[in-house]
Amino acid sequence: MALPPLGPSGREAEDAQWFELTGKSGMAINVSPVHRLRISGPGPGGFTALPKDNRPARRARGEAILAGKWKFGAAHIETPPGHAPWGPAFPSIHFADRIHRFHWLRDLASLGGTGEARARALVVAWAEAYGKWDNFAWRLSVTADRLINWLTAGPGLFTPLVGADRESVMETIGRQLRHLQFSAA
Repeated sequence: MALPPLGPSGREAEDAQWFELTGKSGMAINVSPVHRLRISGPGPGGFTALPKDNRPARRARGEAILAGKWKFGAAHIETPPGHAPWGPAFPSIHFADRIHRFHWLRDLASLGGTGEARARALVVAWAEAYGKWDNFAWRLSVTADRLINWLTAGPGLFTPLVGADRESVMETIGRQLRHLQFSAA
């Protein structure tokens, strides 16, 4: 009768479980599994008011995004119209930073019904791809900018959302708000 293979010692198994729960030593607390658990939960059921965006929209950039042409600084990518830009690798860190901040959302939403529908689809796609956690996309300044840009997009972004899409986006908003709240404390 063969003996079963030896697994990690009790101490090694306990250490592995601890690292899985708390993250590796030296890891910032706001990227640990405990922090991600702490920020989980339901999102808001709705909004009683949304801030107004007084910044001017750049329609030309909105039209380019609608056509699948994404450009920030010298870097650019092209996606088939109707596809989210999250699939291809971003050409630079600056590009990735800009795309995750959603400063471009007002440019797209300024195009009326088609632009607003595309803006909604991109927010939903982002929530599906990054809504739980991403070390880069959830940096505090990026998260704060993204929330401001989502909320100032106003009723055109949120009112038409229904079902699973609405639930996903609202949960992601709640998670981001808690991330900012707990990280600043």
